[in-house]
Amino acid sequence: MAQTLWGVKSGQSEMKPNWLTDKQKEQTVATNSGWVIRHNSGIEETLVAIANLKTKLGAATVTEVKFGAGTFTAGTTKTVRVTFNEKVTVTGSPTLVVTGSIAGAITATYASTNGTGNVLVFNFTVPAATNVLSVGAQNIALAGGTITETGVTPTVNAEVAIRAAVAAGAGTKTAVAA
Repeated sequence: MAQTLWGVKSGQSEMKPNWLTDKQKEQTVATNSGWVIRHNSGIEETLVAIANLKTKLGAATVTEVKFGAGTFTAGTTKTVRVTFNEKVTVTGSPTLVVTGSIAGAITATYASTNGTGNVLVFNFTVPAATNVLSVGAQNIALAGGTITETGVTPTVNAEVAIRAAVAAGAGTKTAVAA
């Protein structure tokens, strides 16, 4: 069977180029000029020009959730990265819930946005007891803040729902005692 270079694959929410690596897909966002990749050097390259693509896609949506790398030792600060399909702007301190098998709900608080503008980083403290950590389907709690699409007039609120299939992609991490 021939490989499709463009189109929706299982688990994707839209038509990003299929030939991109996972890292490149994370760096690719929809803009008003089309699909744009931001290289590590900071240079933005239009991969495919599609006039007014952002308005055709609708509100920015969560496409991926990942735990940060490394050992999850009790008492350390770790991250959860939430990727949107478009650049977003955040105000306030939104939160999401990391679930611990023993600790229960652990609040992860928005800390920063990556250079591409579409990946939000949430920090949380690893609980003291050994726990299996996961992210479940949920809405990001705005806590009085906002998550909106960048560069769209009028302002459009991003969708804050983390669907079950996207949350499951984060997998689990085992927290270990210090």
